[in-house]
Amino acid sequence: MSTRKSLITFTDWLLRIAVLIFIFSFFFTFIQQTKFEIPFWNGFFEIALSALFLGIIVIILSLDHSNFELFGFFLVFIGSAYKILYILFTHGLHSDLAMYFMLLSVAFYFMSKPLRTKRKSGLVF
Repeated sequence: MSTRKSLITFTDWLLRIAVLIFIFSFFFTFIQQTKFEIPFWNGFFEIALSALFLGIIVIILSLDHSNFELFGFFLVFIGSAYKILYILFTHGLHSDLAMYFMLLSVAFYFMSKPLRTKRKSGLVF
């Protein structure tokens, strides 16, 4: 395996793990903050969120590189947009906004990457 190929493989798996950790932070927060009055619903909610998270893990790990870039970074884009709005409405201007704005920008960059590469190989005006 060439150095370039191994670097691409390493980066791809690193990005997959980073997306999974980002998504896990949402699930962990929802499980911690959501408490129903009846313990049955707490357990049901935790099991349902865990099953959803496991499903997302399977999907992310089974996607090829180009589909992962679209799906994984779409999830990061939506999550970052949610966090920006949540912070704005609960805390106002806060220093965490910069981090989520950066994540939003990087996710948009990766989601638009296939469009930029198709344009290069398409018609030239």
